[in-house]
Amino acid sequence: MIKEKYSMKYSTHNVSSEVRIKINEITQAVNSGETVIFCGAGISRNSGLPVVNQLVPSILNKLNLPQKDKERILDSNNNPKIPFELFIQNLKLSCEVNEILSIYELGVPNTNQLLIAKLIKTGKVKTVVTTNFDKLIEKALGMKPKILKEGIDYDVISNEQSFEKINWSDSRIRIIKIHGSVDDKESMAMTLKQVANQVLSKPREAIIREIFSKGENINVLILGYSSSDVFDISPQIKAIKENHKRVYYLQHPNNINDTPKVENIQEQNDKNPFKEFKDSWRIFYDTDQFIKDLWEATINNIEPYELKTSQTNWIEYVTQWHRSAIMEYRESIRFSIPAHIYILMGELDAAIEYYLQALKCTKDIDDKTQEQVCLGNLGNAYMNKGRYCKAIEYAEQALELARKIGDKKREGSWLGSLGNAYLKKGDYIEAIDYYEQALKVIRANGHNQKAGTWLGNLGIIYKNIGDYANAIKYSEEALKIDREIGDKRGEGARLVNIGNVYLNTGEYIIAKEYFEQALKIDKEIRNKQGEAISLGNLGNVNFRIGEKGKAKEYFEQALSIAKEIGDKEREGACFGYLAVFYKNSGDYGMAIEYSEKALKIAEGIGDKKGKSTAFNNLGNAYKNLGEFSKAKQSYEAALEIANTGHPVYLVEREPSIGGHMAQFDKTFPTLDCAACILTPRMSEVGNHPNINLLTWSEVENVDGYVGNFTVTIRKKARYVD
Repeated sequence: MIKEKYSMKYSTHNVSSEVRIKINEITQAVNSGETVIFCGAGISRNSGLPVVNQLVPSILNKLNLPQKDKERILDSNNNPKIPFELFIQNLKLSCEVNEILSIYELGVPNTNQLLIAKLIKTGKVKTVVTTNFDKLIEKALGMKPKILKEGIDYDVISNEQSFEKINWSDSRIRIIKIHGSVDDKESMAMTLKQVANQVLSKPREAIIREIFSKGENINVLILGYSSSDVFDISPQIKAIKENHKRVYYLQHPNNINDTPKVENIQEQNDKNPFKEFKDSWRIFYDTDQFIKDLWEATINNIEPYELKTSQTNWIEYVTQWHRSAIMEYRESIRFSIPAHIYILMGELDAAIEYYLQALKCTKDIDDKTQEQVCLGNLGNAYMNKGRYCKAIEYAEQALELARKIGDKKREGSWLGSLGNAYLKKGDYIEAIDYYEQALKVIRANGHNQKAGTWLGNLGIIYKNIGDYANAIKYSEEALKIDREIGDKRGEGARLVNIGNVYLNTGEYIIAKEYFEQALKIDKEIRNKQGEAISLGNLGNVNFRIGEKGKAKEYFEQALSIAKEIGDKEREGACFGYLAVFYKNSGDYGMAIEYSEKALKIAEGIGDKKGKSTAFNNLGNAYKNLGEFSKAKQSYEAALEIANTGHPVYLVEREPSIGGHMAQFDKTFPTLDCAACILTPRMSEVGNHPNINLLTWSEVENVDGYVGNFTVTIRKKARYVD
């Protein structure tokens, strides 16, 4: 059904001369034939296709989620709190989504698409780049009076292979669908997976650079694009540092009463990949009115302007998707889908609750395939909570089922999960064994995607046990795979691993270069957690080379980011960095303050290893201040943790523990025997099976996070051979 109407959101007297001048500029740029149009989902409004805050709630409604869960998953505008691509990829983990993707086959070209098609037909525009899956621009090109045929009069370029083959020097009309096209669901699925996994595709990156930097076009007109794809296009635009094109960014106002205005494109701070683009502009103006203005200034002599909209019965496709999913996967999807979403949101208790319900459903119908998936997901959820024994229990059950039913792909996944759990526990021998088994299985069956992660983790293990040759070997293998598949997040992690190896071997300048490369990548893809890790490492390496001012600055930046994103583990690590910094700088008061903050976080998240590290730092700081009773209490706290079965490492820079108190005869004011008080504790610490006493040693570096610290310790020679 097509509805035709006119719309004027702003009266002409509300539009400033500055806005009018800029619209005239855009008109001239389009008429010159030197403008590329870059458009997002916003141009498909009113074409019969649902927008995100319509589609996602309709899917959640079909799952019969309680209202409290919908409120946790959606924001105040009914948009999901995770990126839409991640939401759709999450659905694919539980069931097929072809019916959902087929929604984008619907719709009738609206005025926006009709204008773009007419600008192409009149030769004013040669290249259009869109993030949309739908075929509405193509449909508009195939409408009378002048019909253009795909493959004859113009090319549609929508997958990785065709991206690489673009000949930018020819004059062909191109519709570049950078996220894929609905008529090629395989490429759509691949793009969704890449975006969800924060993998930046090299061919897509090349297109972005051509449009915004290298190409022959002078201008880029942006329509209906929100810059919200923080793991995909936005980082690629932000990474362009030179030869910027002139950009006209039309931004629809949030409020109908907002006054139209023009501002330099660099001004906006939030969601702005164009911060370094000069001579570029953001125009806050009603999209319908702008399209009307542009239409009348470019093609009105060919066809008068009309605002056209349409409606479709897209909700029926959601109903059919749900019907098919229930038929194939039964009721378990009602629980597995929200469980996956909660994992992505970091809501681990809610995720575990839903996974347990999904597991019960699979057992009730004896569905072994889905049962092993639920078991494996429960293992991963418990691992994220730090409950490693529980994680191993569920992963072993999942592995047993995968082997029983011959599911080689998931067998490799659960072997890798067991490797992860043992790595977290610090059981490196078991971790190495499981990672090597996992790599063998996936390589034998052509499933190589997770190889980079597991090779990288092997690199971490070998670094932790001091086998630096193997640490470099495995980390570089992982780095090569990450770069081949465009996994920028993995690439940054691997650079950090290699940097830490060089840090531990004393090659500080090389280490610094790797950390700086990692930081650059993390900033490009807006990986805040990665930024905090890289900044912390840069703090460590600068401290080593004597740049204490820079070191403190990096530590504080890392701490600020950790607080901003609510990452308690990383926040605790940063407090640990600063505690070690102040201790080594001789400011024991500040060392105590930051150790206590690290201790508070460790207690809050139930991390006993983190507590023991904090108590150790506190004991050493109090000892250096001469507050021996407090030092004694801290060491006793470390003893108490050791008695619960957790290993404790006490690092003492003197040849023996006890400090000055061990040198005294009596203590003031009670004149008690100093040795009588201290010696039993010293003996208990020295002989405790869970306490590793490292005397005549100093902490040089603290790496990692609360619950998984790697500490570099330098032991001084006790004798000369």
